[in-house]
Amino acid sequence: MQFLNRLLYIYLLISCFSMCKTSGQESKEEDIGSFVFINSIPLVNSKGVVTYYRDSISIYYTKKVALYRIQTTQTNNVVLIDKNGNQKEGSSKSTIVFDYFIHKIGDSVGYYYKNNNPNEGLMYSVVDFLREYCSYNPLMFQTDRFSLISSGKGTDYELTEKYAAKYKRDESICDSLEYFYSNKYNGIPYSFSTKIDSLHNLKLIKAKFIYTESFSNQYKIIMPKREFIFELKKVSEKIDQEIVQRLNSRGDKN
Repeated sequence: MQFLNRLLYIYLLISCFSMCKTSGQESKEEDIGSFVFINSIPLVNSKGVVTYYRDSISIYYTKKVALYRIQTTQTNNVVLIDKNGNQKEGSSKSTIVFDYFIHKIGDSVGYYYKNNNPNEGLMYSVVDFLREYCSYNPLMFQTDRFSLISSGKGTDYELTEKYAAKYKRDESICDSLEYFYSNKYNGIPYSFSTKIDSLHNLKLIKAKFIYTESFSNQYKIIMPKREFIFELKKVSEKIDQEIVQRLNSRGDKN
């Protein structure tokens, strides 16, 4: 009987150790999801000519943690001094560098890491970060002031919707909206509007805010047709080991 009790004790000990080891496993590359937030913003000059400013942020996530990689350009200027001590025009070199924002999913704060100080994170509100870098403004995506004029299934989307403005109280209101939904993005830790997503049980992954050509009383020019575009797009790429390490490092912290 004592022998059987010892065997049972050893079995339970091994099982417990195995469970603890499994629960503490780090995320591997294949456990990490990734997508890109893309925006396209029209800029109109004084002559009424429109150009588009496009930007993107890569977002990586596990079941516990989300990481945002922000690409920036760092410029180093070389100053030359001649033999008389006078400053001469030198050269400049631009280098692409990355900042990181990382937070546990569900937390209200995260940590922002600058490229020149990668080990010292600055505590930062998640909502404030998303507003500044990812155009996070759920109210902007509400459709209360618009009428649905058509809906259907698109080639790459589970659902597409087109809306027209009921009225325009000022020039900031767009003339029409186009929304694109997918059922393949429900697991990603970002939403333009959880309210909009819940209406169809689908993820809103692309939105177009369309302005028709019109005269601007504010700027006294004819404003050309233009579109503000916000989009989430899944990507298939090899995950850098730095990304894996950062996700695991933050996931281990309480």
